[in-house]
Amino acid sequence: MLRKTWYVSCSPRNPEKIAPELALFATLQGKRWNETANGRKKVQLEFSHLLETCPTFEGSISDKDPAFSARDRVKPYKTFGFAYIDPKGKIVITPAGRRLISGVRPKEVFLKQLLKWQYPSFQHRGKEYEMEKPNRFFTLPFVDTLAVIRKIGGLTKREIAMFMLPKIRMGNVNQTTDMIGGFREKLGKIKGRVPRKRFIQTSHFNIYKALYRDKVRYMKKREAVEEVWKKVRNSMDVADATIRHFRYTGLLTVKEAYLSVPESRIRDVDAILSMRLRPVNFYPDVVKFYRYIGDPDIPVLPFESSEEFVKRAIAAYDYVVKTKSKYPTEPIAIPVIKDWSEIKALPLDEIKDILDSLETVKLKVEKMVFEEQVKFMDRAMIIEMYDKILAGEEEVFDPPVYFEWNTYRAIVAIDNAIVLPNFVMDEDHQPVSHAAGNKPDLIAEFDDFVVVTEVTLQTGKRQYMVEREPVVDHVGSYQKEEYSRKSPRNVFGLFIAPKVVSNTVNYFFISAKTDTEEYGGRVLVIPIELGEFIDLIKFSGQVEKFTQDDIKQLMLRFSKAFEEAKKPSDWRKLLMDYMEDWKRSVIIDHK
Repeated sequence: MLRKTWYVSCSPRNPEKIAPELALFATLQGKRWNETANGRKKVQLEFSHLLETCPTFEGSISDKDPAFSARDRVKPYKTFGFAYIDPKGKIVITPAGRRLISGVRPKEVFLKQLLKWQYPSFQHRGKEYEMEKPNRFFTLPFVDTLAVIRKIGGLTKREIAMFMLPKIRMGNVNQTTDMIGGFREKLGKIKGRVPRKRFIQTSHFNIYKALYRDKVRYMKKREAVEEVWKKVRNSMDVADATIRHFRYTGLLTVKEAYLSVPESRIRDVDAILSMRLRPVNFYPDVVKFYRYIGDPDIPVLPFESSEEFVKRAIAAYDYVVKTKSKYPTEPIAIPVIKDWSEIKALPLDEIKDILDSLETVKLKVEKMVFEEQVKFMDRAMIIEMYDKILAGEEEVFDPPVYFEWNTYRAIVAIDNAIVLPNFVMDEDHQPVSHAAGNKPDLIAEFDDFVVVTEVTLQTGKRQYMVEREPVVDHVGSYQKEEYSRKSPRNVFGLFIAPKVVSNTVNYFFISAKTDTEEYGGRVLVIPIELGEFIDLIKFSGQVEKFTQDDIKQLMLRFSKAFEEAKKPSDWRKLLMDYMEDWKRSVIIDHK
């Protein structure tokens, strides 16, 4: 059966996880990947055990066939040229793989590898991909997607799944953008969230029904429909992974639902597209192909010169020095560079490292500027974003991550705290990925108290199953750390969800009643619903901005509500009663 789409591995979905796992794989270099002992894949099993020791590994190892899990994890290493199996069956880590493991400019490494990533390749060859036949695979998916994005401005996850994954021959950009434009035009004429969603899903189904007509032709109607819907769902998973990998090159960003080129990288993207890169034809030769795709220094890009990178470094340095002067109390160290002529004389790699370090400092300074802008932004924009988040992935790329990000913006906007987000943002201050599993989503630090905030879109039984213990643990662990300080501050936990289910409230209520040595005492997590938090955002606009004492008095009232509640259901009601009482006092205080 011929392949119908190109593919980005969802294992791992986040490209940042490849490097630490690849480092473990590298310990097996020189071993025979398919070596068998007692009927079992010895080296593959060894790698599956290594994966289980990796702190960033969030997948699962199959109990039935752990060797399969190992092979599945190795696929992207081969696809992107980080590793391969040589003609003797031995594991080889390429120079690109070595550089990725080293942590030296990982985004540059990913960019160079994705620019060479092709179909067909040594890994994706044979009758399923046949380059020679008309309309069969001949593409550099990343390069081709860049061309489409530059033409149409941006692509949603759904559009990537519908129009880009099946685009197995690069070129004909106008034809692709015309199809996308037609889809958008029809969608734009449909009113109402439910009808729009139905149109989107039906359009996606029809494209994949035609794409896989040969496969489902002899199936029973119900089986055929189920098979097509399965392909549709899988394509959305692949599109999600595609966006995460493409974004990691640093050339692209995501704004709400659209993968697009930020203004700062337009010239670079255009320069790359002017190179007219194409797949190489020696892909059947494993050694020659991986010597090419595994070289982290090719292709050499038009803007890769000492002169250009020094120019960018000077611009970044001047921006940092000028902008940081407006925030003299912020503890951001700026390197001192007195003589740029010395920098210009350095090897290109050293200049790249200097530019990279300056860009890192620039990001920290830009975050201060971003937060300053958020403090004065229209609250209605934050509330509108919550509506988009609740609408789902047709409106924003990753609703749970955007929920963390928008709540961060809300807290920055309404109070005078130092807000520390643990999720990752890109160069355009758009959210990239969740806070790490062992950290709270947000920490708002005040002079004599701290609010540790956790958010979730989970509802119903899953909210209780997934959120209850991690939330208490994150707040409790931070509390224990805070209590070890010379002058500890009070710690309050805040849990925000579209709807807080009763079992979750019950758990938080019981946890707050229980002295836990591990956390230094009782852990108070205050559960409020998104609508109630939005009410706080609106109210902050009425008084311009809350003072630290305003927030402290609210937290103390929430704590008092807990002390007075005889049972969990009373607590939720008392929380809202005390919030209304607090609002009345704030209005009086701000007159």
